[in-house]
Amino acid sequence: MKNVSGISYQRYVIENIIQPLGLNNTYLDTLPLQNSFSGYVPCNSLVNCALPDVSTLLDYSQANVGWGCGAADISSTSKDLIRFYYALQNGELLSRRWVDSMTGKPVDASNSFNDKLYGYGTMLFQEDGKTTAIGHTGTAASHANVLCQLKPSNIYIVFSFNIICANREAFRDELDNFINGGTKPEPPVANPDPDPTVTTSITIYPNPAKGFINIRITGADLDGDYQVQINNVSGQTKYQSGLTNALSTISTDHWASSIYFVKVVGNKSGAIIKKILVD
Repeated sequence: MKNVSGISYQRYVIENIIQPLGLNNTYLDTLPLQNSFSGYVPCNSLVNCALPDVSTLLDYSQANVGWGCGAADISSTSKDLIRFYYALQNGELLSRRWVDSMTGKPVDASNSFNDKLYGYGTMLFQEDGKTTAIGHTGTAASHANVLCQLKPSNIYIVFSFNIICANREAFRDELDNFINGGTKPEPPVANPDPDPTVTTSITIYPNPAKGFINIRITGADLDGDYQVQINNVSGQTKYQSGLTNALSTISTDHWASSIYFVKVVGNKSGAIIKKILVD
């Protein structure tokens, strides 16, 4: 870096990325511990683990991974990560030609990820040979992340978690599920004795949700009994209630940004399960 630009790597990143983009919560070669930016590792991930319960989480926040020189020496927030990636994809940091070259000749990565390709500095999430998202996953000491842009939309998604390998692959799989089915209802789950004469449509929107979720029921069975249950990715129920109106609005103001599973069950029309991203 210094031989090409004439300045150090650290100075280049600060002057050409962090400062111009206003990344006020991005830190180079340090961890913002004063902001409770802590991370943990399971004891059994360390060579000399001697605790009786090897799954005990140990605070690994002080680990300095600056030796990675770009691989793991920058700490940031979800908002700053999206700002950076948006700027990169839209030509604010590199010319359009260079941005396109990052995905122009991807390499097969089937040895490590199913249905994934690697470009220059990018990972291409694939479905039936079609790129559905571009971004990357990464793990450093006590932290793991997923950052991507859904294609062909302009939606950016970040998963950041402070436990090394904290089910990162499961989160990546949930991202795949969201990409492949999150914008449309899942196939109905039939009730034991559904009424074949009932034609009811259940719509859940917007997706991604910002502050609220609407559930609209239309069709012949408006007098039916409907129940809604919303769970997070850990299976915990965030909301459960009966639906009494054709249009119901559920607030998500205080919910963590994540993927949630919305299940709506009708006593005659069966059930649908839909994945919703709460932003």
